[in-house]
Amino acid sequence: MSDVPVRFGTDGWRGVLGEDFTWAGVERALSGIAAYLEGLGGGERALVVACDCRFMGQRLARRAAELLASWGITALLAPRPLPSPVAGFAVRHWRASGAVVFTASHNPPEYQGLKFLGPGGGPAPPEVTRAVEEAASRPVRPPAASSAGTLTINPARPYLDHVRTLLGLTVLASRPAAVVVDPMHGAGRGYLERLLGDVGWRVVSVRARPDPLFGGMPPDPAPAALARLGERVKTEGAVLGLALDGDADRFGVVDSDGRWQSPNRILGLLYLYLLRGRRLKGGVARTVATTHRLDDIARAEGQPVVETPVGFKYLGPYLERGDALFAGEESGGMSLRGHLPAKDGVLACALAAEMVAAAGRSLEQLSAEADREFGPRESVRLDLPLRQVDRTAVAHLLDAGAFDRLGGRPVVSRDTTDGWKFRLEGGAWFLVRLSGTESRVVRIYVEAESEGEARRLAEEAARLLGLGQAAGAARRQAGPGTY
Repeated sequence: MSDVPVRFGTDGWRGVLGEDFTWAGVERALSGIAAYLEGLGGGERALVVACDCRFMGQRLARRAAELLASWGITALLAPRPLPSPVAGFAVRHWRASGAVVFTASHNPPEYQGLKFLGPGGGPAPPEVTRAVEEAASRPVRPPAASSAGTLTINPARPYLDHVRTLLGLTVLASRPAAVVVDPMHGAGRGYLERLLGDVGWRVVSVRARPDPLFGGMPPDPAPAALARLGERVKTEGAVLGLALDGDADRFGVVDSDGRWQSPNRILGLLYLYLLRGRRLKGGVARTVATTHRLDDIARAEGQPVVETPVGFKYLGPYLERGDALFAGEESGGMSLRGHLPAKDGVLACALAAEMVAAAGRSLEQLSAEADREFGPRESVRLDLPLRQVDRTAVAHLLDAGAFDRLGGRPVVSRDTTDGWKFRLEGGAWFLVRLSGTESRVVRIYVEAESEGEARRLAEEAARLLGLGQAAGAARRQAGPGTY
């Protein structure tokens, strides 16, 4: 398997461990990163090296640190699993050149992966990962004339101190409540517990034991995976259930009634809270797949909106430059100006708790208020399996302009920034996109005025693309309101 190419997708290089993701590939990826850094010049370099709780993660991290040191790059090694945003913070805290993080994020347990973070602590941009891919296609570098060392770091405390500067701790302390935290057996355990526990909240933890099998399911804070969290929230009388994916860069939220809240809904509420509750000013950066509720709010508050391709690597620069106050993506990614140019599930969850404390109302109540002001918006996403022949056929149909209306609504504009996005008369829209993290998946995103209508439009789009049977299977396997 040594000839498996190194390819960075939406958020890193990922594959099934031992098949698409091999040690030979890791060596070539690290060699490519070393070559890229050498090409920048400027003397000595250091990289943070970390992993999440996945199988072989710590062994990969230790071996990577040894290799990098042999090539003259100081490795700042985290001795225990770290959330990806904490590794990103460590880059800035120790002024490193970047980070190598072994994680496949929310993917199933059999996956492993490698994220390469830049000097700002966020995902390396496409031009950098392309250069690394090209360098990784060449033979692995021999050891340098003089090797560097490996230093052990523990960034948890300085990271938490920094996050506290971004939160309204007085607000949180003024209305302490019960909350259930679910790190999904991943690297995020302990962070929300400390942030909220330290200001008087009663924190109950579930699935906090590290497990490379993640309890037998993908560590993805999606509705079906958070059903038990919802039940525990009701049992505990908690105001929220807060979940993190495997490397804690994605968030999941359950309301006090035990019902899952879509990331799109949470993103809109958080941005509205920052503008009106915190009285901050600034625009929003979102991906093409993310709710236009952010646009509605920005328009009402006189703030700009930027739309980017999918992936936080496209959103982060707007935060770094100060061009946006808030950045979000529908898959559960969020960050703020003054933080990392990378998504951070820990920050998102803590901010959701602050918002509920400040309002003294449930998420459902806050959502109803927003719907009354801006009009209802509900989102649906279908993740449909593809054979390679289907992938080619779908792309051909969309390139040929297969859609001029959907659900009886005329298409009023088309956009191919990332995938094929169609805006419909009346404000609804849909996007068809070939997944950047799972090569055999096509995603259909729809936003409309009701969940039922969004589902209907999504299924009609699937039928027109010849994927109706797959869409039906997705509906049967998902719970109500979840697919």
